[in-house]
Amino acid sequence: MIDSLKKEECTGCGVCVDVCPVHAISMNLDSEGFGYPVIDKDVCTQCNLCEKTCPVLHIDRLKKNDFHEPLCYGGYSKNLEQRFESTSGGAFSALAMQMYKEGGYVGGAVYDELYFIHHYISNDKKDLTRLRSSKYAQSDAVGFYKKVKDLLNEGNKVLVCGTPCQMAGLRSFLRKDYESLIIIDFICLSISSPKVQRLYLDHIEKEQKASVIDLKYKAKDIGWHTLSKRIRLANGKTIYTSRGNDLLSNIFHNHLSARPCCFDCKFKGFPRMADLTLADFWGVDKLKPHLDNNCGTSAVLLNSEKGKSFFEKAAHRMILEEVSVKDLLPGNPALVHSLSRPPEREEFMRCLDTEPFDKLVERILPVASGGLKKFIVQSVRNLRNFFITTTLHPVPVYQFIRYNFLSSNIKTSWRRGALIFPCRYCVIRIHKKAKINLDGHIILGEKRVKGSKLETRFLMDANSYLYVKTRFRIMYGGDVEVFENAQLIVDWCGGNINNTIICGHKIEFGYQVALGRDVRIRDNNGTHQIALEGYKQSHPVKIGTHVWLCSGAEIMPGSTIQDGAIVGANSVVSGKVKAHTLVSGSPAKLIEENIYWNL
Repeated sequence: MIDSLKKEECTGCGVCVDVCPVHAISMNLDSEGFGYPVIDKDVCTQCNLCEKTCPVLHIDRLKKNDFHEPLCYGGYSKNLEQRFESTSGGAFSALAMQMYKEGGYVGGAVYDELYFIHHYISNDKKDLTRLRSSKYAQSDAVGFYKKVKDLLNEGNKVLVCGTPCQMAGLRSFLRKDYESLIIIDFICLSISSPKVQRLYLDHIEKEQKASVIDLKYKAKDIGWHTLSKRIRLANGKTIYTSRGNDLLSNIFHNHLSARPCCFDCKFKGFPRMADLTLADFWGVDKLKPHLDNNCGTSAVLLNSEKGKSFFEKAAHRMILEEVSVKDLLPGNPALVHSLSRPPEREEFMRCLDTEPFDKLVERILPVASGGLKKFIVQSVRNLRNFFITTTLHPVPVYQFIRYNFLSSNIKTSWRRGALIFPCRYCVIRIHKKAKINLDGHIILGEKRVKGSKLETRFLMDANSYLYVKTRFRIMYGGDVEVFENAQLIVDWCGGNINNTIICGHKIEFGYQVALGRDVRIRDNNGTHQIALEGYKQSHPVKIGTHVWLCSGAEIMPGSTIQDGAIVGANSVVSGKVKAHTLVSGSPAKLIEENIYWNL
Protein backbone atom coordinates (compact mmCIF):
# COMPACT_ATOMS: atom_id res chain seq x y z
CA MET A 1 0.00 0.00 0.00
CA ILE A 2 1.02 3.62 -0.53
CA ASP A 3 1.76 4.10 3.18
CA SER A 4 4.96 2.12 2.59
CA LEU A 5 6.32 5.21 0.78
CA LYS A 6 8.52 7.26 3.08
CA LYS A 7 6.92 10.55 4.04
CA GLU A 8 9.96 12.59 2.95
CA GLU A 9 9.68 11.04 -0.53
CA CYS A 10 5.97 11.73 -1.09
CA THR A 11 5.30 14.60 -3.51
CA GLY A 12 1.63 15.00 -2.57
CA CYS A 13 0.61 14.67 -6.23
CA GLY A 14 -2.65 12.89 -5.22
CA VAL A 15 -2.55 10.27 -7.96
CA CYS A 16 -3.00 7.52 -5.37
CA VAL A 17 -6.32 9.08 -4.33
CA ASP A 18 -7.67 9.19 -7.89
CA VAL A 19 -6.56 5.66 -8.79
CA CYS A 20 -8.09 3.95 -5.73
CA PRO A 21 -11.21 2.11 -6.97
CA VAL A 22 -12.86 1.98 -3.54
CA HIS A 23 -12.05 5.54 -2.39
CA ALA A 24 -10.00 4.29 0.55
CA ILE A 25 -7.35 7.02 0.30
CA SER A 26 -7.63 10.68 1.25
CA MET A 27 -5.10 13.51 1.54
CA ASN A 28 -4.63 14.85 5.06
CA LEU A 29 -2.72 18.03 5.85
CA ASP A 30 0.17 17.86 8.27
CA SER A 31 1.33 20.69 10.56
CA GLU A 32 3.39 22.19 7.71
CA GLY A 33 0.35 22.48 5.45
CA PHE A 34 1.30 19.68 3.04
CA GLY A 35 -1.05 16.86 2.05
CA TYR A 36 -0.12 13.21 2.55
CA PRO A 37 -2.15 10.10 1.72
CA VAL A 38 -4.01 8.33 4.52
CA ILE A 39 -5.56 4.90 3.97
CA ASP A 40 -8.83 3.76 5.49
CA LYS A 41 -7.80 0.16 6.08
CA ASP A 42 -11.38 -0.90 6.76
CA VAL A 43 -12.23 0.01 3.16
CA CYS A 44 -8.93 -0.85 1.43
CA THR A 45 -8.96 -4.10 -0.65
CA GLN A 46 -5.14 -4.18 -0.92
CA CYS A 47 -5.23 -4.05 -4.72
CA ASN A 48 -1.98 -2.04 -4.58
CA LEU A 49 -2.99 0.20 -7.48
CA CYS A 50 -1.77 3.13 -5.39
CA GLU A 51 1.75 1.73 -5.24
CA LYS A 52 1.66 0.63 -8.87
CA THR A 53 0.75 4.19 -9.94
CA CYS A 54 2.97 6.26 -7.62
CA PRO A 55 5.41 8.25 -9.80
CA VAL A 56 8.13 8.23 -7.13
CA LEU A 57 8.16 4.43 -6.87
CA HIS A 58 8.25 4.04 -10.66
CA ILE A 59 10.51 6.89 -11.72
CA ASP A 60 12.74 4.56 -13.75
CA ARG A 61 9.79 3.38 -15.84
CA LEU A 62 8.42 6.90 -16.35
CA LYS A 63 11.64 8.77 -17.09
CA LYS A 64 11.79 8.34 -20.84
CA ASN A 65 10.97 10.43 -23.89
CA ASP A 66 11.73 10.86 -27.60
CA PHE A 67 14.53 13.36 -26.99
CA HIS A 68 17.07 12.73 -24.27
CA GLU A 69 18.31 16.29 -24.65
CA PRO A 70 15.46 18.63 -25.59
CA LEU A 71 15.29 21.16 -28.39
CA CYS A 72 15.17 24.62 -26.82
CA TYR A 73 13.82 28.06 -27.71
CA GLY A 74 13.76 31.45 -26.07
CA GLY A 75 11.10 34.03 -26.81
CA TYR A 76 7.88 35.77 -25.91
CA SER A 77 4.28 36.20 -27.00
CA LYS A 78 3.49 38.70 -29.75
CA ASN A 79 0.42 39.62 -27.72
CA LEU A 80 1.76 42.26 -25.31
CA GLU A 81 -1.21 41.95 -22.93
CA GLN A 82 -0.72 38.18 -22.64
CA ARG A 83 3.00 38.63 -22.09
CA PHE A 84 2.44 41.32 -19.48
CA GLU A 85 -0.03 39.22 -17.50
CA SER A 86 2.06 36.04 -17.71
CA THR A 87 4.84 35.00 -15.36
CA SER A 88 7.53 34.93 -18.04
CA GLY A 89 7.08 35.45 -21.78
CA GLY A 90 3.56 34.13 -22.31
CA ALA A 91 4.50 30.75 -23.82
CA PHE A 92 1.78 28.91 -21.91
CA SER A 93 -0.85 31.36 -23.18
CA ALA A 94 0.30 30.83 -26.77
CA LEU A 95 0.08 27.05 -26.39
CA ALA A 96 -3.29 27.26 -24.63
CA MET A 97 -4.73 29.50 -27.35
CA GLN A 98 -3.70 26.92 -29.93
CA MET A 99 -5.50 24.17 -28.00
CA TYR A 100 -8.61 26.33 -27.64
CA LYS A 101 -8.46 26.95 -31.41
CA GLU A 102 -8.49 23.19 -31.97
CA GLY A 103 -11.55 22.86 -29.74
CA GLY A 104 -9.68 21.23 -26.90
CA TYR A 105 -9.48 21.54 -23.13
CA VAL A 106 -6.80 23.34 -21.12
CA GLY A 107 -5.95 22.46 -17.52
CA GLY A 108 -3.71 23.87 -14.84
CA ALA A 109 -3.55 25.53 -11.43
CA VAL A 110 -6.03 28.21 -10.33
CA TYR A 111 -6.68 30.11 -7.10
CA ASP A 112 -9.83 29.72 -5.05
CA GLU A 113 -11.35 32.60 -3.09
CA LEU A 114 -8.85 32.13 -0.23
CA TYR A 115 -5.87 31.79 -2.59
CA PHE A 116 -5.42 28.10 -2.04
CA ILE A 117 -4.57 26.39 -5.31
CA HIS A 118 -6.44 23.65 -7.17
CA HIS A 119 -6.08 22.04 -10.57
CA TYR A 120 -8.89 22.88 -12.99
CA ILE A 121 -9.72 22.12 -16.62
CA SER A 122 -12.17 23.57 -19.16
CA ASN A 123 -12.56 24.40 -22.84
CA ASP A 124 -13.52 28.03 -22.17
CA LYS A 125 -10.78 30.43 -23.24
CA LYS A 126 -12.05 32.95 -20.66
CA ASP A 127 -10.45 30.70 -18.04
CA LEU A 128 -6.99 31.42 -19.44
CA THR A 129 -6.65 34.48 -17.21
CA ARG A 130 -7.02 32.20 -14.18
CA LEU A 131 -4.82 29.40 -15.51
CA ARG A 132 -1.78 31.35 -16.65
CA SER A 133 0.92 32.67 -14.33
CA SER A 134 2.83 30.68 -11.74
CA LYS A 135 1.34 30.00 -8.33
CA TYR A 136 4.06 29.55 -5.74
CA ALA A 137 2.41 26.99 -3.47
CA GLN A 138 1.35 23.38 -3.90
CA SER A 139 -1.79 22.74 -5.92
CA ASP A 140 -4.43 20.21 -4.90
CA ALA A 141 -4.79 17.97 -7.97
CA VAL A 142 -7.05 15.31 -6.46
CA GLY A 143 -9.83 14.55 -8.95
CA PHE A 144 -7.97 16.27 -11.80
CA TYR A 145 -6.41 13.08 -13.15
CA LYS A 146 -9.81 11.41 -13.43
CA LYS A 147 -11.24 14.39 -15.31
CA VAL A 148 -8.37 14.38 -17.78
CA LYS A 149 -8.76 10.65 -18.42
CA ASP A 150 -12.54 10.96 -18.91
CA LEU A 151 -12.07 13.81 -21.42
CA LEU A 152 -9.47 11.84 -23.35
CA ASN A 153 -11.62 8.72 -23.44
CA GLU A 154 -14.47 10.83 -24.80
CA GLY A 155 -12.22 11.81 -27.73
CA ASN A 156 -11.31 15.33 -26.64
CA LYS A 157 -7.99 17.08 -27.17
CA VAL A 158 -6.38 18.10 -23.92
CA LEU A 159 -3.44 20.30 -22.83
CA VAL A 160 -2.45 20.27 -19.17
CA CYS A 161 0.29 21.91 -17.10
CA GLY A 162 1.60 21.09 -13.66
CA THR A 163 4.70 20.36 -11.63
CA PRO A 164 7.05 17.65 -12.97
CA CYS A 165 5.93 15.23 -10.24
CA GLN A 166 2.22 15.87 -10.97
CA MET A 167 2.69 15.40 -14.70
CA ALA A 168 4.72 12.22 -14.17
CA GLY A 169 1.87 11.08 -11.95
CA LEU A 170 -0.61 11.80 -14.74
CA ARG A 171 1.38 9.66 -17.19
CA SER A 172 1.41 6.82 -14.67
CA PHE A 173 -2.31 7.21 -13.95
CA LEU A 174 -3.27 7.10 -17.65
CA ARG A 175 -1.18 3.93 -18.24
CA LYS A 176 -0.85 4.73 -21.92
CA ASP A 177 0.03 7.64 -24.17
CA TYR A 178 -2.79 9.54 -25.84
CA GLU A 179 -2.04 11.24 -29.13
CA SER A 180 -4.62 13.91 -28.24
CA LEU A 181 -2.87 14.84 -24.97
CA ILE A 182 -0.15 17.49 -24.56
CA ILE A 183 1.57 17.45 -21.16
CA ILE A 184 3.49 20.54 -20.02
CA ASP A 185 5.64 20.84 -16.93
CA PHE A 186 8.02 23.60 -15.85
CA ILE A 187 11.42 24.03 -14.28
CA CYS A 188 10.46 23.74 -10.64
CA LEU A 189 12.55 25.14 -7.81
CA SER A 190 10.33 23.62 -5.13
CA ILE A 191 6.77 22.94 -4.02
CA SER A 192 5.93 25.52 -1.37
CA SER A 193 3.56 25.18 1.56
CA PRO A 194 0.00 26.51 0.98
CA LYS A 195 -0.24 27.12 4.72
CA VAL A 196 2.77 29.44 4.67
CA GLN A 197 1.32 31.45 1.77
CA ARG A 198 -2.02 31.78 3.59
CA LEU A 199 -0.28 32.93 6.79
CA TYR A 200 1.55 35.55 4.74
CA LEU A 201 -1.70 36.82 3.21
CA ASP A 202 -3.32 36.86 6.66
CA HIS A 203 -0.42 39.02 7.84
CA ILE A 204 -0.89 41.41 4.90
CA GLU A 205 -4.63 41.68 5.49
CA LYS A 206 -4.15 42.35 9.20
CA GLU A 207 -1.44 44.93 8.53
CA GLN A 208 -3.41 46.72 5.81
CA LYS A 209 -6.85 46.22 7.42
CA ALA A 210 -8.28 45.04 4.09
CA SER A 211 -8.77 41.71 2.34
CA VAL A 212 -6.65 40.57 -0.61
CA ILE A 213 -8.58 40.54 -3.90
CA ASP A 214 -5.74 39.81 -6.33
CA LEU A 215 -2.35 38.11 -5.98
CA LYS A 216 0.20 38.18 -8.80
CA TYR A 217 3.70 36.73 -8.67
CA LYS A 218 6.37 38.22 -10.94
CA ALA A 219 4.14 41.16 -11.79
CA LYS A 220 5.64 43.07 -14.70
CA ASP A 221 4.53 46.48 -13.40
CA ILE A 222 7.92 47.22 -11.86
CA GLY A 223 9.89 44.85 -14.05
CA TRP A 224 10.29 41.10 -14.55
CA HIS A 225 13.85 41.07 -13.20
CA THR A 226 12.78 42.37 -9.78
CA LEU A 227 10.75 39.19 -9.03
CA SER A 228 8.04 41.51 -7.80
CA LYS A 229 4.71 40.54 -6.30
CA ARG A 230 1.54 42.60 -6.79
CA ILE A 231 -1.17 42.42 -4.13
CA ARG A 232 -4.41 44.32 -4.65
CA LEU A 233 -6.61 45.00 -1.63
CA ALA A 234 -10.33 45.56 -1.25
CA ASN A 235 -9.70 49.13 -0.05
CA GLY A 236 -8.26 50.05 -3.47
CA LYS A 237 -4.64 49.94 -2.37
CA THR A 238 -1.99 48.03 -4.33
CA ILE A 239 1.18 46.66 -2.72
CA TYR A 240 4.31 45.85 -4.70
CA THR A 241 7.09 43.81 -3.17
CA SER A 242 10.30 42.35 -4.58
CA ARG A 243 12.85 39.75 -3.57
CA GLY A 244 14.82 40.97 -0.60
CA ASN A 245 12.07 43.17 0.87
CA ASP A 246 9.22 40.66 1.04
CA LEU A 247 8.62 38.08 3.76
CA LEU A 248 7.23 35.36 1.49
CA SER A 249 9.89 35.78 -1.20
CA ASN A 250 12.63 35.54 1.42
CA ILE A 251 11.07 32.36 2.79
CA PHE A 252 10.74 30.80 -0.66
CA HIS A 253 14.20 31.68 -1.93
CA ASN A 254 15.77 30.44 1.28
CA HIS A 255 13.85 27.15 0.89
CA LEU A 256 12.15 27.35 4.28
CA SER A 257 8.69 26.50 2.94
CA ALA A 258 9.73 23.72 0.52
CA ARG A 259 8.16 20.27 0.72
CA PRO A 260 10.62 17.70 2.14
CA CYS A 261 10.74 15.70 -1.13
CA CYS A 262 12.11 18.77 -2.94
CA PHE A 263 15.47 18.36 -1.23
CA ASP A 264 15.96 15.13 -3.17
CA CYS A 265 13.72 15.56 -6.20
CA LYS A 266 13.42 12.49 -8.43
CA PHE A 267 12.17 14.50 -11.40
CA LYS A 268 15.21 16.62 -12.25
CA GLY A 269 17.39 16.26 -15.30
CA PHE A 270 16.80 14.41 -18.56
CA PRO A 271 14.92 13.00 -20.26
CA ARG A 272 11.91 15.04 -19.24
CA MET A 273 8.60 13.22 -18.77
CA ALA A 274 6.44 16.01 -20.21
CA ASP A 275 6.02 16.82 -23.90
CA LEU A 276 7.05 20.42 -23.26
CA THR A 277 8.82 22.18 -20.40
CA LEU A 278 8.43 25.92 -19.75
CA ALA A 279 10.53 28.30 -17.67
CA ASP A 280 11.68 31.86 -17.15
CA PHE A 281 14.67 32.44 -19.42
CA TRP A 282 16.93 33.82 -16.70
CA GLY A 283 20.15 35.10 -18.21
CA VAL A 284 18.55 36.11 -21.50
CA ASP A 285 19.59 39.71 -20.85
CA LYS A 286 23.22 38.66 -21.27
CA LEU A 287 22.86 35.88 -23.84
CA LYS A 288 20.26 37.44 -26.14
CA PRO A 289 19.50 40.96 -24.88
CA HIS A 290 17.27 41.73 -27.89
CA LEU A 291 14.77 39.20 -26.46
CA ASP A 292 14.64 41.02 -23.12
CA ASN A 293 12.90 44.30 -22.32
CA ASN A 294 12.11 43.43 -18.70
CA CYS A 295 8.60 42.21 -19.60
CA GLY A 296 9.45 38.52 -19.36
CA THR A 297 11.03 35.96 -21.67
CA SER A 298 10.14 32.28 -21.82
CA ALA A 299 12.36 29.27 -22.25
CA VAL A 300 10.62 26.38 -24.04
CA LEU A 301 12.02 22.83 -24.06
CA LEU A 302 10.66 20.38 -26.63
CA ASN A 303 10.92 16.88 -25.14
CA SER A 304 8.87 14.73 -27.51
CA GLU A 305 7.92 14.56 -31.18
CA LYS A 306 4.33 15.22 -30.22
CA GLY A 307 5.32 18.25 -28.18
CA LYS A 308 7.51 19.54 -31.01
CA SER A 309 4.67 19.19 -33.53
CA PHE A 310 2.18 21.01 -31.29
CA PHE A 311 4.66 23.76 -30.46
CA GLU A 312 5.30 24.38 -34.16
CA LYS A 313 1.57 25.01 -34.65
CA ALA A 314 1.55 27.59 -31.83
CA ALA A 315 4.92 29.19 -32.69
CA HIS A 316 3.41 31.83 -34.98
CA ARG A 317 2.04 33.50 -31.85
CA MET A 318 5.55 34.13 -30.50
CA ILE A 319 8.87 35.80 -31.25
CA LEU A 320 11.35 32.89 -30.97
CA GLU A 321 15.02 32.03 -31.31
CA GLU A 322 16.58 28.59 -30.99
CA VAL A 323 19.02 28.13 -28.10
CA SER A 324 20.74 25.15 -26.46
CA VAL A 325 20.18 23.50 -23.08
CA LYS A 326 23.62 24.79 -22.08
CA ASP A 327 22.32 28.33 -22.64
CA LEU A 328 19.51 27.73 -20.14
CA LEU A 329 21.39 25.98 -17.35
CA PRO A 330 23.30 28.96 -15.86
CA GLY A 331 20.04 30.80 -15.08
CA ASN A 332 18.00 27.68 -14.31
CA PRO A 333 20.11 25.27 -12.23
CA ALA A 334 16.86 23.82 -10.83
CA LEU A 335 16.50 22.00 -14.16
CA VAL A 336 19.07 19.46 -12.96
CA HIS A 337 19.79 20.15 -9.28
CA SER A 338 17.68 19.73 -6.13
CA LEU A 339 17.58 22.25 -3.29
CA SER A 340 19.97 22.26 -0.39
CA ARG A 341 18.14 21.82 2.90
CA PRO A 342 18.52 24.86 5.20
CA PRO A 343 19.19 24.01 8.84
CA GLU A 344 16.54 26.53 9.99
CA ARG A 345 13.69 24.89 8.07
CA GLU A 346 12.43 22.55 10.82
CA GLU A 347 12.35 25.30 13.43
CA PHE A 348 10.56 27.64 11.03
CA MET A 349 7.87 25.08 10.26
CA ARG A 350 7.56 24.00 13.89
CA CYS A 351 6.86 27.57 15.04
CA LEU A 352 4.28 28.50 12.37
CA ASP A 353 1.40 28.13 14.82
CA THR A 354 3.09 29.64 17.87
CA GLU A 355 4.66 32.92 16.67
CA PRO A 356 3.37 35.91 14.69
CA PHE A 357 4.29 35.34 11.05
CA ASP A 358 6.39 38.46 10.54
CA LYS A 359 8.24 38.03 13.84
CA LEU A 360 9.02 34.41 13.02
CA VAL A 361 10.46 35.27 9.60
CA GLU A 362 12.52 38.10 11.03
CA ARG A 363 13.87 35.80 13.72
CA ILE A 364 14.73 32.93 11.38
CA LEU A 365 15.93 35.17 8.56
CA PRO A 366 17.03 38.38 10.29
CA VAL A 367 17.15 41.51 8.17
CA ALA A 368 20.70 42.24 9.25
CA SER A 369 21.65 45.87 9.53
CA GLY A 370 25.23 44.79 10.22
CA GLY A 371 27.61 42.25 8.84
CA LEU A 372 30.99 42.92 7.32
CA LYS A 373 30.10 41.60 3.88
CA LYS A 374 26.97 43.73 3.64
CA PHE A 375 28.85 46.77 4.90
CA ILE A 376 31.55 46.33 2.25
CA VAL A 377 29.02 45.87 -0.55
CA GLN A 378 27.09 48.99 0.48
CA SER A 379 30.30 50.98 0.88
CA VAL A 380 31.36 50.08 -2.66
CA ARG A 381 27.93 51.14 -3.91
CA ASN A 382 28.15 54.42 -2.00
CA LEU A 383 31.58 55.22 -3.39
CA ARG A 384 30.46 54.39 -6.91
CA ASN A 385 27.47 56.75 -6.61
CA PHE A 386 29.73 59.41 -5.09
CA PHE A 387 32.21 59.30 -8.00
CA ILE A 388 29.48 59.20 -10.66
CA THR A 389 27.45 62.10 -9.25
CA THR A 390 30.15 64.48 -8.05
CA THR A 391 32.74 63.65 -10.75
CA LEU A 392 35.08 64.77 -7.92
CA HIS A 393 34.36 68.42 -8.66
CA PRO A 394 35.03 70.53 -5.53
CA VAL A 395 31.52 72.01 -5.21
CA PRO A 396 29.46 68.77 -5.16
CA VAL A 397 32.19 67.06 -3.11
CA TYR A 398 31.86 69.82 -0.50
CA GLN A 399 28.04 69.54 -0.61
CA PHE A 400 28.24 65.76 -0.19
CA ILE A 401 30.45 66.05 2.89
CA ARG A 402 28.54 68.95 4.42
CA TYR A 403 25.02 67.60 4.10
CA ASN A 404 25.79 63.96 4.87
CA PHE A 405 28.26 64.28 7.72
CA LEU A 406 28.35 67.83 9.09
CA SER A 407 24.66 68.76 9.39
CA SER A 408 23.01 67.65 12.62
CA ASN A 409 19.52 68.28 11.22
CA ILE A 410 20.01 65.71 8.44
CA LYS A 411 19.81 62.04 9.43
CA THR A 412 21.83 59.89 7.03
CA SER A 413 23.41 56.42 7.15
CA TRP A 414 26.49 55.24 5.27
CA ARG A 415 25.76 51.63 6.27
CA ARG A 416 22.32 51.71 4.62
CA GLY A 417 23.30 53.95 1.70
CA ALA A 418 20.89 56.60 3.00
CA LEU A 419 22.82 59.60 1.66
CA ILE A 420 22.44 62.76 -0.42
CA PHE A 421 24.33 62.58 -3.72
CA PRO A 422 24.59 66.03 -5.36
CA CYS A 423 25.72 66.46 -8.94
CA ARG A 424 27.48 69.51 -10.35
CA TYR A 425 25.45 72.73 -10.79
CA CYS A 426 23.17 72.02 -7.81
CA VAL A 427 22.06 74.94 -5.67
CA ILE A 428 21.20 73.55 -2.23
CA ARG A 429 19.73 75.65 0.57
CA ILE A 430 18.72 73.73 3.69
CA HIS A 431 17.77 75.84 6.71
CA LYS A 432 19.43 74.76 9.94
CA LYS A 433 15.95 74.29 11.46
CA ALA A 434 14.78 72.08 8.60
CA LYS A 435 14.80 68.30 9.16
CA ILE A 436 15.69 65.55 6.71
CA ASN A 437 15.29 61.87 7.65
CA LEU A 438 16.74 59.37 5.18
CA ASP A 439 16.16 55.64 5.07
CA GLY A 440 16.88 55.80 1.33
CA HIS A 441 19.06 57.99 -0.86
CA ILE A 442 18.60 61.28 -2.73
CA ILE A 443 20.18 62.06 -6.10
CA LEU A 444 20.06 65.73 -7.08
CA GLY A 445 20.77 67.02 -10.58
CA GLU A 446 21.57 63.74 -12.36
CA LYS A 447 22.53 64.42 -16.00
CA ARG A 448 22.16 62.40 -19.17
CA VAL A 449 23.87 65.04 -21.31
CA LYS A 450 27.40 65.33 -19.99
CA GLY A 451 28.71 68.88 -19.73
CA SER A 452 25.26 70.42 -19.32
CA LYS A 453 25.21 73.39 -16.95
CA LEU A 454 21.45 73.26 -16.40
CA GLU A 455 20.89 74.19 -12.76
CA THR A 456 19.06 72.07 -10.18
CA ARG A 457 17.56 73.79 -7.13
CA PHE A 458 16.78 72.22 -3.75
CA LEU A 459 15.32 74.42 -1.00
CA MET A 460 14.10 73.60 2.51
CA ASP A 461 12.84 76.41 4.72
CA ALA A 462 12.78 76.57 8.51
CA ASN A 463 10.79 73.79 10.22
CA SER A 464 10.23 71.99 6.92
CA TYR A 465 10.52 68.20 6.84
CA LEU A 466 11.62 65.65 4.23
CA TYR A 467 11.50 61.87 4.60
CA VAL A 468 12.81 59.47 1.96
CA LYS A 469 12.14 55.78 2.47
CA THR A 470 13.77 54.24 -0.62
CA ARG A 471 14.88 56.67 -3.34
CA PHE A 472 14.30 60.24 -4.51
CA ARG A 473 15.90 61.18 -7.82
CA ILE A 474 15.60 64.61 -9.38
CA MET A 475 17.38 65.16 -12.67
CA TYR A 476 18.92 68.38 -13.97
CA GLY A 477 16.70 71.42 -14.26
CA GLY A 478 14.66 70.26 -11.28
CA ASP A 479 13.23 72.63 -8.70
CA VAL A 480 12.24 71.18 -5.31
CA GLU A 481 11.06 73.68 -2.71
CA VAL A 482 9.71 72.73 0.71
CA PHE A 483 8.35 75.79 2.49
CA GLU A 484 8.20 76.58 6.18
CA ASN A 485 6.31 73.95 8.24
CA ALA A 486 5.65 71.86 5.11
CA GLN A 487 6.22 68.09 4.74
CA LEU A 488 7.49 66.19 1.72
CA ILE A 489 7.20 62.38 2.12
CA VAL A 490 8.80 60.17 -0.54
CA ASP A 491 8.86 56.39 -0.72
CA TRP A 492 10.36 55.91 -4.21
CA CYS A 493 10.23 58.64 -6.85
CA GLY A 494 12.18 58.79 -10.09
CA GLY A 495 12.17 62.16 -11.82
CA ASN A 496 13.21 63.44 -15.23
CA ILE A 497 14.48 66.75 -16.58
CA ASN A 498 12.85 70.01 -15.42
CA ASN A 499 10.59 68.57 -12.71
CA THR A 500 9.06 71.06 -10.29
CA ILE A 501 7.80 70.16 -6.80
CA ILE A 502 6.47 73.06 -4.72
CA CYS A 503 5.44 71.90 -1.23
CA GLY A 504 3.76 74.43 1.06
CA HIS A 505 1.72 72.00 3.14
CA LYS A 506 2.14 68.27 2.46
CA ILE A 507 2.99 66.18 -0.60
CA GLU A 508 3.30 62.38 -0.44
CA PHE A 509 4.78 60.02 -3.04
CA GLY A 510 4.18 56.27 -2.83
CA TYR A 511 6.43 53.51 -4.10
CA GLN A 512 7.58 53.53 -7.75
CA VAL A 513 6.31 56.94 -8.86
CA ALA A 514 7.68 57.94 -12.26
CA LEU A 515 7.79 61.59 -13.36
CA GLY A 516 8.17 62.45 -17.04
CA ARG A 517 9.83 65.60 -18.35
CA ASP A 518 8.52 68.99 -17.20
CA VAL A 519 6.10 67.53 -14.64
CA ARG A 520 4.89 70.11 -12.10
CA ILE A 521 3.42 69.23 -8.70
CA ARG A 522 2.26 71.79 -6.16
CA ASP A 523 0.03 71.77 -3.10
CA ASN A 524 -0.35 75.55 -2.76
CA ASN A 525 -1.03 78.75 -4.66
CA GLY A 526 1.71 80.81 -3.06
CA THR A 527 0.49 84.01 -1.42
CA HIS A 528 -2.39 84.53 -3.86
CA GLN A 529 -5.91 84.71 -2.49
CA ILE A 530 -9.20 84.21 -4.36
CA ALA A 531 -12.45 85.60 -2.94
CA LEU A 532 -14.35 82.33 -3.20
CA GLU A 533 -16.21 80.46 -0.47
CA GLY A 534 -14.22 77.43 0.66
CA TYR A 535 -11.03 78.56 -1.09
CA LYS A 536 -7.86 77.17 0.46
CA GLN A 537 -4.44 78.60 -0.18
CA SER A 538 -2.88 75.16 0.16
CA HIS A 539 -4.21 71.62 0.16
CA PRO A 540 -2.25 68.32 0.46
CA VAL A 541 -1.35 66.23 -2.59
CA LYS A 542 -1.12 62.44 -2.36
CA ILE A 543 0.33 60.28 -5.13
CA GLY A 544 -0.05 56.53 -4.67
CA THR A 545 2.02 53.48 -5.54
CA HIS A 546 3.24 52.82 -9.09
CA VAL A 547 1.95 56.03 -10.68
CA TRP A 548 3.17 57.46 -13.97
CA LEU A 549 2.93 61.20 -14.55
CA CYS A 550 3.73 61.73 -18.23
CA SER A 551 5.61 64.69 -19.73
CA GLY A 552 4.14 68.08 -18.95
CA ALA A 553 1.55 66.79 -16.49
CA GLU A 554 0.51 69.28 -13.82
CA ILE A 555 -0.82 68.14 -10.43
CA MET A 556 -2.76 70.86 -8.64
CA PRO A 557 -3.38 71.39 -4.89
CA GLY A 558 -5.73 68.89 -3.27
CA SER A 559 -5.21 66.17 -5.88
CA THR A 560 -5.13 62.45 -5.05
CA ILE A 561 -3.79 59.97 -7.57
CA GLN A 562 -4.45 56.39 -6.59
CA ASP A 563 -2.27 53.31 -7.15
CA GLY A 564 -1.36 52.25 -10.67
CA ALA A 565 -2.79 55.32 -12.43
CA ILE A 566 -1.34 57.08 -15.48
CA VAL A 567 -1.74 60.82 -16.09
CA GLY A 568 -1.29 61.60 -19.79
CA ALA A 569 1.09 64.16 -21.27
CA ASN A 570 0.26 67.84 -20.66
CA SER A 571 -2.72 66.91 -18.52
CA VAL A 572 -3.93 68.96 -15.56
CA VAL A 573 -5.21 67.06 -12.52
CA SER A 574 -7.30 68.85 -9.93
CA GLY A 575 -9.11 66.25 -7.88
CA LYS A 576 -9.09 62.45 -7.66
CA VAL A 577 -7.69 59.96 -10.17
CA LYS A 578 -8.90 56.41 -9.49
CA ALA A 579 -6.59 53.42 -9.24
CA HIS A 580 -5.38 51.71 -12.45
CA THR A 581 -6.93 54.28 -14.77
CA LEU A 582 -5.55 56.42 -17.59
CA VAL A 583 -6.62 60.07 -17.56
CA SER A 584 -5.74 62.82 -20.00
CA GLY A 585 -6.65 66.39 -20.93
CA SER A 586 -7.06 69.75 -19.27
CA PRO A 587 -8.88 69.15 -17.02
CA ALA A 588 -7.91 65.46 -16.95
CA LYS A 589 -10.72 63.05 -17.83
CA LEU A 590 -11.02 59.27 -17.75
CA ILE A 591 -9.75 57.54 -20.90
CA GLU A 592 -9.30 53.88 -19.87
CA GLU A 593 -9.90 51.69 -16.81
CA ASN A 594 -8.10 48.54 -15.57
CA ILE A 595 -4.72 49.81 -16.78
CA TYR A 596 -1.47 48.02 -15.88
CA TRP A 597 1.87 49.29 -17.05
CA ASN A 598 5.58 48.56 -16.81
CA LEU A 599 8.16 50.93 -15.35
